[in-house]
Amino acid sequence: MESSTRTVKLVMLAMVVATAAHAFEPWPLFSRHSNSAEPAPVMNETSLDHVGIFVRDLDAATRFFSEALGFQVHPGNTFPDGARSAGIFFESGYLELLSVTRETAVGASALRRAEFLAAHEGAVFFALRTPSITQAANDLRQRNVTTHESSEPNALYRILNLDETQLPVEAFFIEYPPRTRTPEQVQLASALKNQPNSACRLASVWVALSNIDDAVRRFQELGFQSGRQFTIKALHARGVEISLGKASVLLLEAHGAGPTAEFLEQRGPAIMGVTIEIRDMKQLRSVLDRNGIAGVPARARPWGRSVLIPALQAHGIWIAFTTRPSRAQSSEPVR
Repeated sequence: MESSTRTVKLVMLAMVVATAAHAFEPWPLFSRHSNSAEPAPVMNETSLDHVGIFVRDLDAATRFFSEALGFQVHPGNTFPDGARSAGIFFESGYLELLSVTRETAVGASALRRAEFLAAHEGAVFFALRTPSITQAANDLRQRNVTTHESSEPNALYRILNLDETQLPVEAFFIEYPPRTRTPEQVQLASALKNQPNSACRLASVWVALSNIDDAVRRFQELGFQSGRQFTIKALHARGVEISLGKASVLLLEAHGAGPTAEFLEQRGPAIMGVTIEIRDMKQLRSVLDRNGIAGVPARARPWGRSVLIPALQAHGIWIAFTTRPSRAQSSEPVR
């Protein structure tokens, strides 16, 4: 886990996303891998826990996500490696804003993050929540997947790291052992999840890559199942969904020139964006309008009715706000 630092001018958003209807466009994919792999037992209980977003100026990013987008941003930690963090919490999942500089970095990993920030901002990793790190490690070992555990001294969580060649982007498993909380702590945790823009769930993380067939195979090697194929015309992308309980990973491949191709040219295979489920689109639009953000409604089958925020305006990460229920709960085809 790692974190963020300082102050910069708030950038107002200009929504420049196409809003045309997104017709279904079948395309050949996964002829070898499709949906046949048997899921590992513990993977059936795995969910999307959080996404780590690295920003150059933590204070400025905190103001942007709170003042412009209407999130409640909670101050986080300063880690031993020199990183700082802040959190945006939902009823399910959260976003972690992180920053570190070459001057504050302690160790190779933190220095690598600082070097990333010299060239980019954006999401770097995502965490998969599991009920049992021990069981996950056993299941993965039986699948010949190399892992190693790294737990924090305070034992608030356990982390199971994958071999860095296992997935096209950085991801790890996390377990939160049961612990006793006071009524005040429970009340505070609940209050932190009450988002002014009505956001309630981290619904999906998007991974842009050039070889989507290989990425599906790698997720299947971990015991996950691939879902339906879809196209997203606003992003000039096509892809497939990897199910994570009520959330998902959307694997995206560029479909002609456009945002996805541009993202891949700049960063290569990486986390491109997230989908945030909201309860009330009018409430979100009210927040955006009040803060001078000219949002334009978009429609895309993986999300439904949504507002799409470009990465250029949101510290390197695309954000889709949607009122659609989770894919796992919907029988509607992904398009």
